Parts: sequence; C-alpha cells; structure tokens
Amino acid sequence: MKKELGLGIVIILFGSLIVMFQLMFFNRLDKMIELMQKDNTVEVADTLLTDKVDVIIGDFTATKVEYGNDYKLDVVIINKANKMSSYSILIEATDANGNRIAEDLIYVNKLKSKQRQTKQAFTYVPSDMAEKLKTASFNVLLVTETEVNFYGNY
Repeated sequence: MKKELGLGIVIILFGSLIVMFQLMFFNRLDKMIELMQKDNTVEVADTLLTDKVDVIIGDFTATKVEYGNDYKLDVVIINKANKMSSYSILIEATDANGNRIAEDLIYVNKLKSKQRQTKQAFTYVPSDMAEKLKTASFNVLLVTETEVNFYGNY
C-alpha cells in the first residue's frame, strides 16, 4: 500500500512539473509573438539597444580550413542592464542596394549585468551565399529580452 501511494505521489509531481514547463514555454512564445505583431517592434528594439544591451557586429570572415571553409560573423553582446537577462538578436545582411540577402538569429542565455559574450552568426551558409556576405552590410533587425530572476529562472 505504501509503495503504491509513493508511486502515485511521484506520478502527480512529475505530471505537475510537465504542465509547469509547458506553461513557461508557451508564455515565452506568446510574449515573442505579441512583440513581433506590434507595429512598434523597431522602437522596442531601439529602446533595448539604447538602454539594456550593446550589440557590436564584427566583420564577416571566410577562412580556408582542411575540410572546406569556416564562415563566421563575430557579434559581441554586452548586457548594460542592472540585472541578468537573456537576449534574442536577429541580424540581417543587406547588399549594396539595401536588399536583404540573409538573416541569422543569435541567442544569449542568462547574461549577467555588465557581462559580455561573443557569438558567431552566419556560420552555416553555402559557398555562393558566403561570397555575397563578404561584401554585405550587417544590421540588428530585432532584439528581444527575457528577464531572469534572482534564482536564474525566467
């Protein structure tokens, strides 16, 4: 009887954890969709870039390695906020006419206040696209923030 009761409690706790994680995921997804549906998405990104995060875009490089090429665009993300946050940053590449030719998403998880991290974008591109990216301009298209609480949770 005690064994069955213990198993029942474990099943209930496990089920509760699954429901809790699903609710957290869908809440974050809803916030991202809501932000993207707003007409002022650019203003929100500009506010984040002014007040909370610095994004420094380096040069696109193509290096010949033993088994092909190594492509990357170094991007430095600095958390200017006074609290831990995670950031999603959408980088676009445009040609000389301003036409978007590619985009890539960078995610920085749980960046502490004043902490910086270097990430790479455009690492998995076909060689014909890499040739275009060598002469492209790179810009931050969208930034979203997820604040992290004291315990490191969202």
